[in-house]
Amino acid sequence: MTTTTRYRDYPISRTLLHWESQSTVTQESPTGQNYIHFEERGYTILFFARLTKRIDGETAPFIFLGPARALRSYEGGRPIAMTWELEYPMPAELFEAARPA
Repeated sequence: MTTTTRYRDYPISRTLLHWESQSTVTQESPTGQNYIHFEERGYTILFFARLTKRIDGETAPFIFLGPARALRSYEGGRPIAMTWELEYPMPAELFEAARPA
C-alpha cells in the first residue's frame, strides 16, 4: 500500500464518521463538489467499513453502515477531511473496535 491510498477514516461516535476523500480530490474539483453538495445534487452517500483487509487469508467482508444523513464539516484538500453524520448508529461492537485509541 502506498501513502496515497492510506486514509484516516475512523468513527468519532456511533453516528459521526471522520472520512477522507481520495488523495487527488480537492474542494474545487467535480468530485469534491459532488461530496460537498451531495443533497442538492440528488446523491446518496453510502458507507461501508471493515477493520481488516484479510481474515484467515481471505478478503474480509465489508459491513454496510448505511447512508449519510448530513455532511457536518469539511476542510483541506488532497484529501478533503470530512465529518459525516450517519443515518443510523453503527453497531456498538464495530465502534468500539474501530475508534481511535
